[in-house]
Amino acid sequence: MAVGISGSAVVSHTLYRAAESQWIARSEAEAQRLSTVLLGWMDESYAPLSGLAAVMESSHRATPEEFLNAFDGMESRGTAVLLGAAALLERDSHGRWVLAISSGNFEFLEREARDGFVDIQPLMDFALARPNQFVLGPPVRSENGHLMSPVVLALSNVTRPMVLVGKLEYASIGAALLGASTPRGFYLTLKGKFMEAPEVWPIIQAKPDQGLVETFATRASTGAADLEIAWGVTKEYGNGPDYGLAATTLAGGIAATVLIVMFMGSLLERNRVVSEKVRRATQALRVSGEEQSAILESATLGIAFVKNRVVMRTNSKLDELFGYKRDELIGQPTRIWYPDDDGYAAVGSVYEQLRRGETHQRELELRRKNGQLFWCRISGRAVQAGDLSQGTVWMLEDVTERRQADEEIKEARRRAEEATDLVRHVFGRYVSEEVAESLLRAPEALELGGEEREVSILMSDLRGFTAMAEGLSPQEVIDVLNVYLEAMMDVVERHQGIVDEIVGDAMLVVFGAPVACDDHAEKAVACGLAMQLAMAEVNERLATKGGVELEMGIGVHTGRVIVGNIGSLRRTKYTVVGANVNLAGRIESFTIGGQLLVSEDTREKIKEPLRIDGRYQVEPKGASRSLVLYEIGAMGEPGGLSLPSMRVPLTTLEAPLPIRFTILEEKFVGRTVHEGSLTAISALEADLGSDLRPALLSNLQVRIAPGPLGNPAGEIYGKVVDSGETVSSDVRIRFASVTPELKTWIRALSG
Repeated sequence: MAVGISGSAVVSHTLYRAAESQWIARSEAEAQRLSTVLLGWMDESYAPLSGLAAVMESSHRATPEEFLNAFDGMESRGTAVLLGAAALLERDSHGRWVLAISSGNFEFLEREARDGFVDIQPLMDFALARPNQFVLGPPVRSENGHLMSPVVLALSNVTRPMVLVGKLEYASIGAALLGASTPRGFYLTLKGKFMEAPEVWPIIQAKPDQGLVETFATRASTGAADLEIAWGVTKEYGNGPDYGLAATTLAGGIAATVLIVMFMGSLLERNRVVSEKVRRATQALRVSGEEQSAILESATLGIAFVKNRVVMRTNSKLDELFGYKRDELIGQPTRIWYPDDDGYAAVGSVYEQLRRGETHQRELELRRKNGQLFWCRISGRAVQAGDLSQGTVWMLEDVTERRQADEEIKEARRRAEEATDLVRHVFGRYVSEEVAESLLRAPEALELGGEEREVSILMSDLRGFTAMAEGLSPQEVIDVLNVYLEAMMDVVERHQGIVDEIVGDAMLVVFGAPVACDDHAEKAVACGLAMQLAMAEVNERLATKGGVELEMGIGVHTGRVIVGNIGSLRRTKYTVVGANVNLAGRIESFTIGGQLLVSEDTREKIKEPLRIDGRYQVEPKGASRSLVLYEIGAMGEPGGLSLPSMRVPLTTLEAPLPIRFTILEEKFVGRTVHEGSLTAISALEADLGSDLRPALLSNLQVRIAPGPLGNPAGEIYGKVVDSGETVSSDVRIRFASVTPELKTWIRALSG
């Protein structure tokens, strides 16, 4: 009975360990993914400082408004925003550091400025010794008690010493990880060494609700700091290892043993059955060993199992590769593969990489038995990460002929690649085929790095899309966007624009960069008109699928911006930054569906005749002066494009229709409700009478109750297009969106 129970325990334990190993392997892969995501966020968070550096080095002296607008623009396009604030420090005429510009929310740096930068001075000296490199400082507590680290970037191409300082907020990591689908049971511990100092600083400490089963650590370097990212895993992950089979095996074994004791008469038969199973298992093991040998021998690469730098097992391909007889390499030190002691000594650092569980790959010269040197590609990995005593497995491939062929081809293609590499690697994903061809013909026309240039910027956005999307499934939303963006991208490409950003249903298109042109304003306006005309085809395609009708607003502005590559060492993006980019977005926010508004700067650059359907003077948020906008309805050559007029006759109502309305603040409904009435209406516009006269281009929410005119209840979102001075005493509003039942009633009423 003891023998039977022991055997069951052994088998159960084996199954137990197998289930545990599988769970650990899944946990390790997930921990590696999370560490990669976290490092990507930290590197991406340096991008705003890189963009600010381009602004400062290009303009040499930016105003606080330009500095803050550039920071806001780059921060709004970030995927995971860990950088909560930014500031500029510069030396005054007395050689003292002063806080020149700050984005706010930077209490630590403001306190440092009052104290003479005593605590942060070592970090600044460290960064000044490494200009144009990000330097991540040790963690400190901010005024709200949260940990943060200053990120310092010393500028080089400036007239006097300047440094950019950012605030990396560790509290944002937790919220970001929730959006990265962090599984249950994973707990982060983050430590680091900073400024090449040996001291280890704790940053984030894991606080699991139960004991940790495994911990997986990754070491990485970012911002001249060495970070240790450790993921502790509890049995909450995947409900822990699946021990069901092991438990079942153990219970079954004990039951079988009891039955054997109770039924001694069947012992011999049971023994025979067990013996047969053992025989089959032994045969299976032998077959498995033969299969492994067959796999090794069928491999086209040389394979070696090495323990303590001694060859323990090889396949015939490896013996053939080095010119040895079969199994002659077994028991030999791997030193015989290397042509000299220096090459063999360099292997020491490789084993440290293998100890961390990483795969090592490289190409190097090795030596055959006859002394002949050849180029070999080697790939190695530890049998068990963290324990090199279990040995390492290596795959070796002779790449001498391939390297020789590569060298011959490399020289023949060098001249052609010099002309095409720039476009292919930097702009290949951003420009149309025509722009790429122009760069190939004259690559010197494009300067790398940041530069100030006059461009025209087009920004578009679908009206009411967010509310519409709430009634659709995720796949239906994607299908609608694909139909819309496919048509818009074709129009942009025809007009030689570059799509800089696509955020949901919004697009940012640049004309005049990277390839400069004199008619960028004409191209931008012609593109905007063509995009509005293309919406008819988009809505026809959506109607065939039972979709809803879309409307789009477009704003265009012309001005000087910083264009160039910004980002980090891991990710670089060609983009535009500056106050004029933000101003284009403000202009777009004043539009309604089917409308194209341009700034006065854009209109003055256009030589072709324009049909101007409206002129508006507005006060955009963040601007230092009022802005004159023009509604463009048509344009002569080269576009020859014309939009249908949005002004149609209104039907006078038999009696004023009572309504209640509020003025929208940004995209939020205001709290004050006003009384009024609609006196005339069409499918696109209405006249609104009220004691309150809303400002031109104000956004309104109008609520209508069921009335004696037979109208249903509903809501209208619209924009004030005439303050009453030119049309009538009433205010003219143009509809942005109307609830379906009310829209049907209005269309029937207006014919």
